[in-house]
Amino acid sequence: TLFRSKEHAGSEQQQTGNTKIPVVLPSLLLLCGGVFFAFALYLNTYFPDMDVEAILFNVKFANGAFNKHILIMILVYSVCVLLTASLFFFMMKKRSKMDYIVIKSPDKKEQKTLYLKDIDSKGAITVPAIFAAVCFGWTIVQVDLPGYIDSIIHETSLYSDYYVEPTAEAYTFPENKKNLIYIYLESYENTFTAYANGGNQSFDYMPELYALAMENLNFSHTIGLGGQSVFFSTIDYTMGSTVAQTSGIPLMLYNSEKETEADYMTMRRLEDVLHEEGYNQIFIRGEDTSFARYEEYVGRYDNSTIFDYKEAVKQGMIPEDYKETWGYEDEKLFEFAKKLITDIAAQNKPFSATLYTVDTHGLEGGYRCRLCDPGIENDFAAAVRCSSKQVSDFAAWVKEQDFFENTVMILVGDHPVEGNRNNKTINLEENGYVRTTYNCIINSETVPVQENNRVFTAMDMFPTTLSALGVKIKGDRLGLGTDLFSGTQTLCEQLGKEVFLKEIKRHSKYYGKIVTD
Repeated sequence: TLFRSKEHAGSEQQQTGNTKIPVVLPSLLLLCGGVFFAFALYLNTYFPDMDVEAILFNVKFANGAFNKHILIMILVYSVCVLLTASLFFFMMKKRSKMDYIVIKSPDKKEQKTLYLKDIDSKGAITVPAIFAAVCFGWTIVQVDLPGYIDSIIHETSLYSDYYVEPTAEAYTFPENKKNLIYIYLESYENTFTAYANGGNQSFDYMPELYALAMENLNFSHTIGLGGQSVFFSTIDYTMGSTVAQTSGIPLMLYNSEKETEADYMTMRRLEDVLHEEGYNQIFIRGEDTSFARYEEYVGRYDNSTIFDYKEAVKQGMIPEDYKETWGYEDEKLFEFAKKLITDIAAQNKPFSATLYTVDTHGLEGGYRCRLCDPGIENDFAAAVRCSSKQVSDFAAWVKEQDFFENTVMILVGDHPVEGNRNNKTINLEENGYVRTTYNCIINSETVPVQENNRVFTAMDMFPTTLSALGVKIKGDRLGLGTDLFSGTQTLCEQLGKEVFLKEIKRHSKYYGKIVTD
């Protein structure tokens, strides 16, 4: 290959007749394309089902216990993009000092002259432009930008037509108020069990939890083990699912001048309902509850206590420098919960204890604790298997306590597994299989009209939880949720899944009133 400089181009330079573009333009296009590519790749890997609404919430509220891995990956992606763009810029700058390239065959008998002005004005701008456009398009698809625009343009009447405010007039508690132990199982799906049990694995990673569901009550989308089968982005992460399961509405951003950094959403929720009925309440988590501002969502009364990572350190239950991934692991969660629940049960008042597991968090690929089976090589698979044992053991402990006879225990997967970079063992490929989150209700006061073949979302757990306690709900609905113990159709069943999903994603002025008034 021979290069000829501008000084020797002579008349050949004029023959091309093309205007040379600035070398910075294709470099900028490549840089923009790289940024979009890195962003889309990151979302596809770690948050494949998160749209603009959910992303904006996490950017605005998910502070506090920020995951170091996320920060590292953002930096890695950014450096790779900048290096690629810089390399391209350097190559373009070097090539801009030449007019044409002579390419000769290996035997030197044939040659081809490529005029760089032709390449610069066509190829050099076209390829980066196409790359940027494709990457931008991929990003739009990943965040469902068209759907977000649709939600802004169109207003839904879902809330004004169906929302039932959970005030005291909407329900009646029994004279004997039952205790509640509610456990959110991080990313726990029925997918983890064997094919024969209705799962999607050749090996059963959750035999204990499968047995619990079969021995007790499991609301299912099918005739066997099943669960929640309808998901949308604003309930597909822990905080979003929490809000849905305790208030009957999704967690969405809203336009309101009332919103401030110190004012979290104030719609009525399960904590308010139980407080008014004289319940002592405790919320137990292994991480720092400033994350997603959870500590502002719960613990708003004198008889509502939050016990998280910070509190465990404060009380000397773990050393100040102790931290496993997000905080303390599930083994300690259940160890601490036994003491905390024993204490709250001894106060001779109805109580509610809410727990969150975290070892099966998909983003980190699962946390392998000392109790995990060393024979399972993959960390996430080991964490899933270990969680089934630990949750089952804790349930067995509860059954041995004096307060159990008057206690309802509910186990619910908070959302499907998010992006899982280390999972090479557990099959999450759908291939026609319907992925559902786990649920099991133990010692329910109410008998369901229809336990199987239900179509429901996390929002339906709000009235269902109260119903399990023996609460009578007028019209069988609270929030947008439907009591699954009743024969009343859920909104998904009544409207149809597609119509429901289309409407639930759209904005509503009525929603703003619900969460601020």
